[in-house]
Amino acid sequence: MSGLIRSVKLDSGEEVVLCSDGYLVIEGTLAKSEMTLAALLKKDILCINELRGTKCVAYGNYSFDDRTYVRFTV
Repeated sequence: MSGLIRSVKLDSGEEVVLCSDGYLVIEGTLAKSEMTLAALLKKDILCINELRGTKCVAYGNYSFDDRTYVRFTV
């Protein structure tokens, strides 16, 4: 099981961004990540072209998956 855990040495002041798979493109800010996702969904709402491989957006939802975005500085 230890093969699933990866340690990374970071220097003080480095920024870390962690996202769930609900974000297809990880940007440097939450706002930019949301804008990029919105543009992708607008272009391929059925998820059959650029977004193929994931489920489409269900009626009444804003995206195909839930999302988590965390950014912090060490």
